[in-house]
Amino acid sequence: MSVASPGPVVSPRRAPRPKPETLWRDLRGRTTYRVLGAATLDELCAGSGLKTADILRRVRFELRRPLSRQTLSAWRRGDQPIPNEVLLAVATVVNRTISDARLACAIRAMADPESHPDFVALVRRYYAHDSVRPSVFLEGRVESSGARDSEAGTRA
Repeated sequence: MSVASPGPVVSPRRAPRPKPETLWRDLRGRTTYRVLGAATLDELCAGSGLKTADILRRVRFELRRPLSRQTLSAWRRGDQPIPNEVLLAVATVVNRTISDARLACAIRAMADPESHPDFVALVRRYYAHDSVRPSVFLEGRVESSGARDSEAGTRA
């Protein structure tokens, strides 16, 4: 008597992971400052064009300490507070400034109609005294206090 073979073993396919909700839409009990830090770190990483493994390797070298992929992911999601040294090291590694990344986050959050009102209020307070305001970028022009001062001097 022979036993029929069950055929090739096929592993079931995993359903694709749902993309996480944009950080500034749902604060999920986190402070707006933690979300702003996480969005800034995520912008630095995503805008670099580097793979996460490359960023991790370079940041480990800069900080001279171990760093896991899970920890970096938790920081990018806002699940854990980001140490200042990590934010500075990532900015150095990806060759971008923190202020540019933060401005990009602010512009996206203000343009998103589903942004959490507390986050939008923080962004507005953050840039209230800055020379470049995110709302100016949404209107399609860039104003800085230096440009306004020079124009005022030529008109006078």
